[in-house]
Amino acid sequence: MKILLYSTNYYPEMTGIAKYNTELAEWLVANGHKVDVYTAMPSYPEWEVYEEYKGKKYIKEIINGVNVYRSHLYVPNKKNISGIKRILMQVTFSFNSLRFWIPTFLRKKEHDLVIALCPPLMPLINAVIYKKIKKTPILLHVQDLEFDAAIRLGIIKQKFLSQILNNVEKFFLNRVNVISSITNSMIDRIKEKKIKTTNFILFPNWSNISFITPLPKINKFRDSFTKNNDDIIIMYSGNMGNKQGLEIVIDVAKKFKSKDINHVKFIFVGDGVSKEGLIEMKNLDNLDNVLFFPIQPLELLPELLASADIHLVIQKKEAADLVMPSKLTNILSAGRTAIATAEPGTALYDVINSSDSGVVIEPENPDILHDTLLDLIARDNLYNFEQNARKYAEEYLDKEMILKRFEKNIRKFLNKGE
Repeated sequence: MKILLYSTNYYPEMTGIAKYNTELAEWLVANGHKVDVYTAMPSYPEWEVYEEYKGKKYIKEIINGVNVYRSHLYVPNKKNISGIKRILMQVTFSFNSLRFWIPTFLRKKEHDLVIALCPPLMPLINAVIYKKIKKTPILLHVQDLEFDAAIRLGIIKQKFLSQILNNVEKFFLNRVNVISSITNSMIDRIKEKKIKTTNFILFPNWSNISFITPLPKINKFRDSFTKNNDDIIIMYSGNMGNKQGLEIVIDVAKKFKSKDINHVKFIFVGDGVSKEGLIEMKNLDNLDNVLFFPIQPLELLPELLASADIHLVIQKKEAADLVMPSKLTNILSAGRTAIATAEPGTALYDVINSSDSGVVIEPENPDILHDTLLDLIARDNLYNFEQNARKYAEEYLDKEMILKRFEKNIRKFLNKGE
């Protein structure tokens, strides 16, 4: 197959959508397919174009056999991000990526399928035009119901803009051939929008379970967190954004310090629009039990995950079933205990409970998070949670298994000629 993958996010971005885009494209190439990627200059989650790409307008790279075409885009300052600025970011990517789309429009049909990623949704207009001209089907993969989340979380406050975005979303959802998403509950949410599209594929996030494996907790990361190997390490690793509501973790760290519980360290690893605010909260209360670290290289991820006793998977109530934290797959693969904030009936709640790999608690409630941490810390060990986490990963999250099934599903779809 010849596949065109269209998304703002790709390697060398290492978290979230970029990670899965890159692994998908490289797996497809390794399995005999040709893959072109139309993407943007990398900027996530720092909200700043990476140094080696600054000042560049358009470039082509070949990365592990994948043809990667990059165009520049407007990136708002993370201190002042609004819904309108996020939309402007999408619009500039859509317009600037025409540099690569226009020759594709003019040449003979050269792709069997376009895989477009949501978010962002608005640049999909280029793929829709391509479909109209070349009759190339579109598979829209929904990692995150971005408009729903932005409206619920108050990122987009204007009612007129919310209505416009809902109409835009419905327009695009009705013009793709097949929609995939990462959980059945997210697929159900999409179906509730009463769209015409009837082809759906479950395409869950995965983990490279041969790369991310359970490792000893004592390593160089833990040495940088604490000088005492008996300390308890509570870690949040990933994007620090509006959807998470990580302020409750700082609140809990403050409670621990007030009680002189000094053997527990709260570690934040990553970046995002909320990071500076969290650091200000830490500094305001002089919380020496809270430490911040930058994003770590991918090759060090297994050791990073292993260094923590408990991982936090935090998100706000409003984000339920609109997003599924991508960090969870690697936590499970690493065989570590998770505390997740989610309500019954959500995909995150179901995964943690069905795997018995941790504890699910009410979102946005620092008192419950505090008490849950105390309970887990008081236990002799977390062996059962850790074993169950790894078992679940081996059974349900294996990268090779998931990607083979996805390849089979898209072949089946294309062979039907829909």
